[in-house]
Amino acid sequence: MRIIKDILTVDDWFRLAPPAGGARHWVDGKSAKELAKAWCGRASAPAVPVELQELLSTHPDIDGAAFLEAIPEHKVAFDNIPGEPRNTDLVCIAERANQRIAISIEAKADEPFGELVANVLRTPPPSRRPERLERLCQALLGNQPGDLPGIGELRYQLFYGIAAALAYAGQVDASHALFVVHEFVTPNTKTRQIDANERDLQNFLSLLAPLTAPLGQRLHGPVRVPGNDYIPGHIPLYIGKVRTVTGANAA
Repeated sequence: MRIIKDILTVDDWFRLAPPAGGARHWVDGKSAKELAKAWCGRASAPAVPVELQELLSTHPDIDGAAFLEAIPEHKVAFDNIPGEPRNTDLVCIAERANQRIAISIEAKADEPFGELVANVLRTPPPSRRPERLERLCQALLGNQPGDLPGIGELRYQLFYGIAAALAYAGQVDASHALFVVHEFVTPNTKTRQIDANERDLQNFLSLLAPLTAPLGQRLHGPVRVPGNDYIPGHIPLYIGKVRTVTGANAA
């Protein structure tokens, strides 16, 4: 397995693939740097975190997949609305039985999953964020926001994160798409916010995949979505979450 741009160390990661917020987001205990540590700071060479390998082994469709490549801070377009594409924290290509698996990783310490959908829907023109959200709802849930009770309390980042995971799978001709939240619990994270993120993730999944039990440390799926021209509906989606505990919290 290789990380593109010859990234071998945590310092290489920041130099060659820094987070969108630059040095302001490159802080010990926060998700961007902790993700780099998980991939580059545990061995003499970059390696897939054992937590992620264990997660993939929990589903028979994905178990045994071999990682080929990882790309930090990868931009993924999921519609044709002008503006910034999705900046995925890390995408990976894996392979199993000659089938390509596209993995999109969302790193979190105690940062929230973006804005509330209610705030996005209230964005005034000329912003096209309400239109983008309407397209996402149709592609992922088969309905417009007004037909989805309680949608205003969900988190916008989960919509476009899932959409981009599927779009990326289509762009690389993968047969499976994975969306994985990698959560980091550090001495600086706030339990209250971690708990809120867990609720937000589960509330979103209650709409996307109503039969999904609390995620735990298992990979769930396949989930099928209606899709559109940019978000493939024919590629099965799998969703999971892993947790890394660091520092004093690891005891």
